[in-house]
Amino acid sequence: MARAVWIVGRGGPEVLRLGELAVRPPAKGEVRIRVQAAGVAWGNLAMMRGEYPGMPRPPFVPGYEVAGVVDAVGPGVSEPAIGARVLALCWYGGWADFAVVRAADAIPVPAALDPVTAGALPLNYFTAWQMLHRKARVRAGETVLVHGAAGGVGTAVIQLALLAGARVLGTASAGKHELVRRLGAEPLDPRAAWEDAVRGAGGADVVLDSIGGAHVVRSFRVLRRGGRLITYGFREPGASTAWGLAKLVARNLAWSALPNGKRAALYSSGGSYRRHPGSAREDLRRIVELAGAGRIAPIVGATLPLAEAARAAGMLERGEVEGKIVLVA
Repeated sequence: MARAVWIVGRGGPEVLRLGELAVRPPAKGEVRIRVQAAGVAWGNLAMMRGEYPGMPRPPFVPGYEVAGVVDAVGPGVSEPAIGARVLALCWYGGWADFAVVRAADAIPVPAALDPVTAGALPLNYFTAWQMLHRKARVRAGETVLVHGAAGGVGTAVIQLALLAGARVLGTASAGKHELVRRLGAEPLDPRAAWEDAVRGAGGADVVLDSIGGAHVVRSFRVLRRGGRLITYGFREPGASTAWGLAKLVARNLAWSALPNGKRAALYSSGGSYRRHPGSAREDLRRIVELAGAGRIAPIVGATLPLAEAARAAGMLERGEVEGKIVLVA
């Protein structure tokens, strides 16, 4: 048996419980990872509230992403070998001492990256990379607006968009503007007239919206002709319900049919990975290469022990941390 954090009901951080999970041997084509670091994400909060599309019924162990050391391999696996340092997107089960994933999904980690840095990479940078390059196909000289710019995905978007030669605008609370500036983006206050500021900058070619609901209407309105809106989060109450998602899809279809060249789309990291695992793994390897070369660096705002997952979830929910929160063994 090993330690694991379980979601045991619906609610806030109080529905998280530290318990035990049977450690199973990896099956054919799988590897088992001794987890050293696991990321905390907004989707985990949605799971706690019972608002995450397709989630298992409680009790279950959450945790999208892990970094650690391979401690066992299943039949037919030659790489990665036992002892190899890897990271992986596992979607569920990462908040535990051990996680079992497909061998093909375990991406080698270079010596230059410590476990916490590696654990902060997979979900946020995969999401940011895919939205920018697979969905929006951002080009040098374009303007990117990202909401929640001081968060885990937001800081990843800033770094990757700047590498692509784009100008970046980002909404963030006033206390986090210095971080946004330090990363090279232009901060905007989400409680002020940020739409006027974006229009004053000439509009946006790409908007990445993590709020959903009616907020996407505001995001769409600041697009330039030919601009692209990508919605990837549902922080607005009710945005992730069946009715909320149906309204979003209907809006996207209507907007994308307009003659102004603008288009709108919904992005799901898990859905993209399942549909296109080959390109997804390629993107993860590219991200790890960039991090190993020092061209991107996750902003880790806090590290907490696995046993304090509920505290970590509360910190994320209250917006107390810049960048990423990582749970450590």
